[in-house]
Amino acid sequence: MSNLTASFTYSIGKKLVMGLTGLFLVVFLGTHLAGNLTMFTGPMAFAKYAHFMGSNPLIRVAEIGLFAFLLFHIADGLMLARQNRAARPTRYYKTSGAASSWFSRNMVWSGIVMLVFLILHLISFFLMGRFGVDVPIGDPNYQAYANEPGFVEAFAVYPHETELYIKSIHHFGMWWYTAIYVLAMLFIGFHLNHGFQSSFQTLGLTHPKYNAIIKGTGTFLAVILPAGFAAIPLYFFIESVI
Repeated sequence: MSNLTASFTYSIGKKLVMGLTGLFLVVFLGTHLAGNLTMFTGPMAFAKYAHFMGSNPLIRVAEIGLFAFLLFHIADGLMLARQNRAARPTRYYKTSGAASSWFSRNMVWSGIVMLVFLILHLISFFLMGRFGVDVPIGDPNYQAYANEPGFVEAFAVYPHETELYIKSIHHFGMWWYTAIYVLAMLFIGFHLNHGFQSSFQTLGLTHPKYNAIIKGTGTFLAVILPAGFAAIPLYFFIESVI
């Protein structure tokens, strides 16, 4: 196989994996959002969800696979961007059309912002949820929610997960953390808007009859998923200041 053919095959293979991992991550975002929205219903529902996620061995194995997919998706994206830049050393003029849209030109930057947010998010919640939570008794959020309906019952059955619930509210009460969270959701929306449609195109699943549906679904997901995630910190932040 010639170097040109090998390079072409390698590039196509990476794009296919990029598309598959991207669609997998969209499914993860949807299920993760469904679980996070239990925060609106009180500590017991969230504690049950967090306990299930932390104690189910299948979920734990899936988490390892998820991180592998995510890291590969990020690394693959950066490598593809580097390849594309090397193949096009001269900066071209911007033209109209999907191929040169703002989303496609800034996928790498939106991915980097998402990576930075992911690291912050993992430190704040995942590591805290898996390896212990320290909630001081004097924490104002602990005192404020100690009398919330279901708190005592949730704490009696799921003390660790209920503390995670309080600690989450504590983070969302900080304006800078909520601002970073909401900003990251905007970038995730930008990333999804182009990435969802691009994944179908890369996998060869586009068709003139269905392209409008794929585009509409991508736009819908790019709005509803980030909006759902952003609504959680915004709600608790507003609640903390009124």
